[in-house]
Amino acid sequence: MRAWSEGLGKTELVFELNNCELKSNELVIYGRTLKPAKWKLRVTVEEGDIRMLLSIVFSKAAFKFAYLRLCALLGSIRKLKVKGNLHKQGFTEQKIPRGG
Repeated sequence: MRAWSEGLGKTELVFELNNCELKSNELVIYGRTLKPAKWKLRVTVEEGDIRMLLSIVFSKAAFKFAYLRLCALLGSIRKLKVKGNLHKQGFTEQKIPRGG
């Protein structure tokens, strides 16, 4: 994941989220930045944030993003399975010349 703010100028923070836990009435999400520096990261989600987060997660843009990534992932898995099965059956890849 990447984050940017006006205060950072052109610098982007590359980060990953690792886990979360429920602390009293807050969801605490932990992670770390990877670039340009390595820092521990903690995001606290409060009750008032839930509506906003759900509207983002269930938006058309988020569904489209997830759908396209899932289709690409499934397509890659299918290609690997087909390729693996063909090799097990004794077939090898052959390049077919274009135009005849």
